[in-house]
Amino acid sequence: MFSIGQELNGTQHRDENWREIAAAVREEYDGPILYSPDSTGGENWLEITWWDAVDAIGIHPYDARLSDHDDPTVDEMIEYLTPAVDRLEVLSKEFDRPVIITELAYSSIDGMSAGSSIYYQPATTYDVDLQEHADVYEALIQAFSGRPWWKGLFLGNYFPTNDTLITPPNNIFFSTYGKPAENVLRSFYGAEPQPAWVAPEPPDIEDMSIQIIYDDVFRNNWGYWPPNNNFDIMDISQKDIVVDGVAIEIVLDSYADLRISPPASENISEYQWISFDLYSEAEDVWDQGQGNFHPVNLLMVMFGSYYQATPFSVEITATPYLDETLKAKHWHHVVIPIEDFGPVRSRSVDDISIRNISPNTVKIYLDNIQLLKEKPAE
Repeated sequence: MFSIGQELNGTQHRDENWREIAAAVREEYDGPILYSPDSTGGENWLEITWWDAVDAIGIHPYDARLSDHDDPTVDEMIEYLTPAVDRLEVLSKEFDRPVIITELAYSSIDGMSAGSSIYYQPATTYDVDLQEHADVYEALIQAFSGRPWWKGLFLGNYFPTNDTLITPPNNIFFSTYGKPAENVLRSFYGAEPQPAWVAPEPPDIEDMSIQIIYDDVFRNNWGYWPPNNNFDIMDISQKDIVVDGVAIEIVLDSYADLRISPPASENISEYQWISFDLYSEAEDVWDQGQGNFHPVNLLMVMFGSYYQATPFSVEITATPYLDETLKAKHWHHVVIPIEDFGPVRSRSVDDISIRNISPNTVKIYLDNIQLLKEKPAE
């Protein structure tokens, strides 16, 4: 099956143009074809008049609401969604075309039953709710099940890493990996369930002279956010360029951030230093605006109750934090005094960010990220 387009909602009224596209594709491809709108602005798949030009109706129902109130049950979500499913049935019969959910992923945040658009609302608190995450998938599958015109679901944003959970599944990411929702989907697809994830006992941070954030894996329940949740630009267990074991590889566009997050707001007042190893593919990048090369420039930013992005950041690539001037394709050891992030009354940290403020894209590698109570020996 070949998709001739997806989520091009602003063009879907152009009946003749889409029929021409479908016909041109059929001249080169003899398999079934489909198109998939998303649900931005409502059930816009109902407005398309050229479904007979393709072989299946694809939908991305990210914004489809499953409830109008907080904490709905599965049965309440099924009841709420059923009228929308009924309208899809009418559409399917009108054009004699099956319906396929060709992409869907829900964030595991509280309130996701209101539709995925809540993820981008300014007032969203981003509280983890793994049960609602599972219930939303369960309700959607049950609402569609038993309808012969519905041919299934393609899951989006599933990010397994390796045999261990690099990021604990009690996160708000769209991936179902390691979460209760995964077993809902495994049951739907006919696979055996996975064992339930059990949260490890939290370490006694006060007794730790070193808190390891990353050394081959993320530890102590720290996790990570690549820019725009784009996991394709990141590899947290690459083996080619390392200090030892494995290391993080990340591609950062200009002013993009890699955010590293504790499981909850972390009080780091006991710690005096943060250290890590850094490797950059380049020591300078092309500045299109100035027409010359500009040194790679990276910031570390701490976000939390009293931290703000501008006053509480330090320039990683400046001395004296680097062991020497930044060189391309060379591992550097970075040690930063936490007090350099600014005079604050509390050091309760929600995120530690690595930000590229260079005028162009850079690829960097990170390893051995840790918080220290005492400065390491020179």
